[in-house]
Amino acid sequence: MDAQLAASKNGKQTAANEITYPDGAVVVLPLPGEAQAPPWSGDHHRRSARGTDWKKCPAPTSEPSYYCFYADKNWGGRRLQFNLFHEDKPVYFADYGFRDQTSSWVNTARGLEVIVDNDSGDGQWQMLWKEPPESLSASVGFDNAADRFWAVRQ
Repeated sequence: MDAQLAASKNGKQTAANEITYPDGAVVVLPLPGEAQAPPWSGDHHRRSARGTDWKKCPAPTSEPSYYCFYADKNWGGRRLQFNLFHEDKPVYFADYGFRDQTSSWVNTARGLEVIVDNDSGDGQWQMLWKEPPESLSASVGFDNAADRFWAVRQ
């Protein structure tokens, strides 16, 4: 917990294993002895109306839906989750202590595509992957390379 707080900007511990940010983003850490972060304490809807398993990423039956990034493949380790309020503007993983640390993801948002980029170091951004609405991936194929993302309404 202390390392996550130190690596991020403006986060506040809001539960034994959760850090919440002023913009509504949340980092959920695995509990001791667990490989995957548990559901967020604010998540009261763990499955969508279709019954899809969203790997503990919040999936309400109505807006707002979420997109989540996981530190490990197969939705393991820490989870960084965002809601629709980050639409159409870049969000930098470094602000949440998550730069170059994404290995899997979930996008429960209806009608929003998430685009993830890497800073090549020379001022150029390289798109790593796109997350279609209501989709998920156990492995990004570009482990530990994601530097920013944004969500675009389709």
